[in-house]
Amino acid sequence: MSIQADEIWAILRENSLKMGELQQSQKHTDEQINRLEKQVEKMARKIDHVGDIVDGVSKNQGAVTEEFFYNSLAEDNHLGAIHFDGIAPNMSMRLGRLEEEYDIVMTNGNAIGIVEVKYKARA
Repeated sequence: MSIQADEIWAILRENSLKMGELQQSQKHTDEQINRLEKQVEKMARKIDHVGDIVDGVSKNQGAVTEEFFYNSLAEDNHLGAIHFDGIAPNMSMRLGRLEEEYDIVMTNGNAIGIVEVKYKARA
């Protein structure tokens, strides 16, 4: 079986046309991918923004909860049967490399009451 020169040229022309179609298709696919990547980036920015809002709301609710308990304990300065003379919000203490923060600290001449306020309870 022999292939004639004109058949070879016909195959090459068809191959060239198909390659051109493939390049056009790849170019179109690349454009779609670029648009999709831009949409994904935009969506990621929006998700980050929503996360910031939710985080801010959560922190705000935590602050409101701490303030509620502080005001309640300042008004009725008892923890159980123990009476306290002083109350302080958001105390920090550093011992060497250990740094601690206490939401509410209550004191009297005999005892210290430390209250950790949680906005959400977890089991």
